[in-house]
Amino acid sequence: MRSAFALLLLLLAASAHAQDAAKPEDVAVGAVTLQIVETGSGEKELRHGARVLLKDFSVSAGRAAKFKDVDARVIEVGSGGNACGGWPAVVIVKDGKVAADTTMKNECAAFAASADEQGFTFVERPQPGTDGSVWSFTSDDGMHRLACWCSSRSRARRGPILPGCSITRSRYSTSRRSTRRCAS
Repeated sequence: MRSAFALLLLLLAASAHAQDAAKPEDVAVGAVTLQIVETGSGEKELRHGARVLLKDFSVSAGRAAKFKDVDARVIEVGSGGNACGGWPAVVIVKDGKVAADTTMKNECAAFAASADEQGFTFVERPQPGTDGSVWSFTSDDGMHRLACWCSSRSRARRGPILPGCSITRSRYSTSRRSTRRCAS
């Protein structure tokens, strides 16, 4: 009888924990509240009402800021595994309209985000054998790549860039197409 009662309590506790895990998480972007909702497949969606702004297995709220008359928030997105460090998306609210910039979706790297009066800056530090990059987001221009930060292995292959300088202009366009190579 005791074991049946203990099993019942255990099942009730597990059910309550599962319901807590499935509760939507509110994310404020200025006056607008978005929700991170876990789907039945385990993916998480960032929603504005019924509209899905982005979707992946890991979605979490990052830094929030206001640029002129635009509210913005970084959303950290990833596959949830350890093969990819994830990528930052930026959600903006301007004149009550909500939009998500997912330009960096294919970057698959850990970026550190900072904000100033113009917008967000995202820096990916180079790792041995892997180049880093610097991206910028402004409410006027959206997301674009500013520079490539070459790893020491890349510099050794091509020679030094400049003494004491680690950031170089990318020879690639700043269009929404990205590349993972440093300028030569």
